[in-house]
Order: sequence, then C-alpha cells, then structure tokens
Amino acid sequence: MKMYFGYGNSYYYQNSGFLYESKNMLMSKSEQMFYEVLKETVPQGFYVFPQMNLAAFIEKTDHSRYRNELFRNIDFLITDGYYVPKLAVEINDRTHLTPKRKERDRKVQNILEEAGIPLLTLWVRDGIDRQRIFVQIEELLIRPVQRVKHSSQGNNFQQQIDISQQSNLQNRQQNIYQNFNTYQQQQQFLSQNHAEKVDTQFQNDNKGINPLWPIKSKIVAGLLGIFLGGIGIHKFYLGKTGIGMIYILFSWTLIPMIVGFIEGIFYLCLSDDDFQIFNSVRLH
Repeated sequence: MKMYFGYGNSYYYQNSGFLYESKNMLMSKSEQMFYEVLKETVPQGFYVFPQMNLAAFIEKTDHSRYRNELFRNIDFLITDGYYVPKLAVEINDRTHLTPKRKERDRKVQNILEEAGIPLLTLWVRDGIDRQRIFVQIEELLIRPVQRVKHSSQGNNFQQQIDISQQSNLQNRQQNIYQNFNTYQQQQQFLSQNHAEKVDTQFQNDNKGINPLWPIKSKIVAGLLGIFLGGIGIHKFYLGKTGIGMIYILFSWTLIPMIVGFIEGIFYLCLSDDDFQIFNSVRLH
C-alpha cells in the first residue's frame, strides 16, 4: 500500500518497503496544457512527443561510453512525419531562474545547438498565446539548420548551415502567413472554451498561479492601497473594477481610506505566491 502526501503536484511517498514507486503523472498540469496547444499548432504531418531524453534522439560521434550529459530530458520533441527530430520545446517556470537550473539549461541548449536541433523556450509566466506559439514554431521549422560547435573537438562556435533546407525556405515563408490566417479562423471556435479550461486546470498547478492572469506589481498595488485606497485605485489596478466602484461610492465615509490603507500594508506583507493567488494576478 502506498499513500501520497503533499501540495499541488509535489508528492511524498510513505515508506512502503519498495525502492521504486510510480509517479502520479507523466506531466505537470501546465505541461499538459502546453502539450494540448502544441498538438494543435504544429503543422500537419508533424508529431509532438513529451518528456524525451536527449539520448533517445542525439548520439555522440566519438562513441564514448560516457554519455551522462545526454541523460537529461526535454519537455517536448517535435518531429516530422518520418520521426526526424526537428524542434525541441522547453516549458520554463520560476525554478529555471536558479543558478543550478540555468547551468542545466545552458548545457542542454549547447547539446541541441551542436546537434542542429533548434530550441523553443516557452515561459509559464507569459501565459498560453496560441497564435504566438504557432508563429514561433513555423519560423523555427522553416529556418535553415544551424550547428554551433561547443565540444572540444574542432574549432569552437563553427557554424554549419544545412544548405539542403534553404531551397524550401522561400516557399515556406510565403505559406506561413496563409497558414497563420487559417489557424486564426480555427481558433475563433476554440478560444473561449480553451480559456475557461486553462483557468480551471491551472488552479492546481504552479502553486495555483494561472499563467493567463494579468501581470501586476505587488509594490505598486500596496502603495496605491496606502495612499489612494480611499477611492479604490488599488482595486482598479488589480482589475477589480466592481469593488473599486464601491470604494468610490463610500469614499465620503472615510471607511474605504482605512480599509485601503490596511489592504496596502497587507499586500506588501504577503509572499509573492500568496499575493498572486489572493488577487488572481501574476508578478513580473
């Protein structure tokens, strides 16, 4: 018997006597949402594979047994219809800002650049913009392959362009905007339901922070509450227009001024995560 303890997608296993346990899920909630969008936005005939190990699609030419640097996963790999790797995709959250994760990401990027596989990095903080993702994927897929040598063999940063892909570059550039317009028409039927789905499913991921929430500043909100809380400016800033109007209606009583001052102090004392969840916003 095994039991799970924890918050969100972080689980701790009760000691059941077994050395190995199955994870609760293959992808986090945010990765699942991006996965659905990627499947809808890749060109026809391309495939999206989640949680791919570098060693599964990259080889070392020196045939050495030491391949530890390839035992790293990327979030998604996009291939063509013949399963040839064409594009790597990473979904980054704030954990990727730590020095350790930055070093790991740099190594992965160097390996991909040397193998000639472009990398698309999507940040959770930027939200899910289907049209932007669609254009980024199209542009990277039509771009000629560039290989940058980071290993010790040969001259560093020697760039090699795959000329065989240049012949198709001009035609694909002409088609990208036509495909983009078709894509926009398709999304008119999906955008509203998708936004509702994202808002619901992201509540239990990233500590409850939805990447579709507007970006605000905790310090600005706090100062507005302290100095202009009497007329509800801090509420208008946070997108709470209805509550802000109530502050204005009762501003003559001076009660909103006192409440706004207290709220301003309260905002500044909250942790970043608590502030975002409490006000349904994201920080810069």
